[in-house]
Amino acid sequence: MRPFFPDGILTFNETLLPFTAALAEELDLPFHSRETTSLAVDKFRQRERLRAAGVDAVRSAVITGPGDVPAALERVGAPAIVKPASGGGSRDVHLVHSVAEAVELVGRLPASPAEPFVVEEYLVGRDLAPFGDYLSVETAVSYGHASHIAITGKGPLVPPFRETAQFWPALLDPDEQTEVLRLTTDIVAALGVRTGMVHTEFKRTATGPRLIEFNGRMGGFMQDMSAHTGGPDLIATAARIALGERVSLPLLDTDRVAFQAWNLAPIAPSRLERVDGAAEVRGQSDVVSYHTYVRPGTDLGGGVMVHRLDLLSGVSAHHERMFTAMDEALSALSFTFAFAHGRSTVTGRQLVDMPENRMAPLTRGGASTPRPPQPR
Repeated sequence: MRPFFPDGILTFNETLLPFTAALAEELDLPFHSRETTSLAVDKFRQRERLRAAGVDAVRSAVITGPGDVPAALERVGAPAIVKPASGGGSRDVHLVHSVAEAVELVGRLPASPAEPFVVEEYLVGRDLAPFGDYLSVETAVSYGHASHIAITGKGPLVPPFRETAQFWPALLDPDEQTEVLRLTTDIVAALGVRTGMVHTEFKRTATGPRLIEFNGRMGGFMQDMSAHTGGPDLIATAARIALGERVSLPLLDTDRVAFQAWNLAPIAPSRLERVDGAAEVRGQSDVVSYHTYVRPGTDLGGGVMVHRLDLLSGVSAHHERMFTAMDEALSALSFTFAFAHGRSTVTGRQLVDMPENRMAPLTRGGASTPRPPQPR
């Protein structure tokens, strides 16, 4: 690449962060340093660095197999979260309540020295229904200066930890907003972030916001919400930072609410056979767009990773109207799946509660698993 004298480099892909950092270093281009990138993609090292800096005190331990579980649970306590040290989209993220449960779970997960998992303190969120109990902060960093662009509100999680919706702006009181932004600034500094777009998630607990995780790239689908609320062009902002420009942006100030919601593939393996109601949804009030991501006839492997079937985008006058608009749209959609035991047709509103989209009960004191298809 050197003969082409590139002016900048960036990525929006979590898995490409280390490769992009290596190229940036070789080409002397602005990007996260290799150390910062390593801290961003390794959830255990990230916690350790933030603990040493006095920014985050969430207990965590690394495990490479079932034999590591007892010591990890003794350090972290139960209940606890088990998840890959690197990864996204809620891949293999589970809640465990005991050593026996964790040992069985880790025995079925691909934990190894090459792909370690982490056990983390379970953060209990406040009951904020119909809102979710967590949020994220979207930040642009230029020459070490952090500009917080927006605080993203979230919908309730579907077990075990699958996201269902998000919106701009989050609804929170001024004191909580101030604390969330202060913590984000401290996290950015502690991890050595000097340049680029970052995404930081917090659980809204009874004792204040607590860090869930930090990501060294822009949050998913944020460009769309920024455009619908009069915010900056985030793709252009990321490119300007990559080109070495100094960027400073104000926190979003808007008189409307942009939202996104999506339907999740079932936990049990299936085949998507039909999607009905798309035309009706696209004509509904407050809906800006509706895109399907999975064609009918596609086999779905199941599992607990966030696998979006579609994406609904809209704009409402306020948060209450937003929930009404999402409910109207999700109720108008219907999905037909073929499972091993037969076919099921449900609306988008019913999909999260269908038996094939729930975690199975604990078995012999062990981990929750996807409910398997039943033979005919």
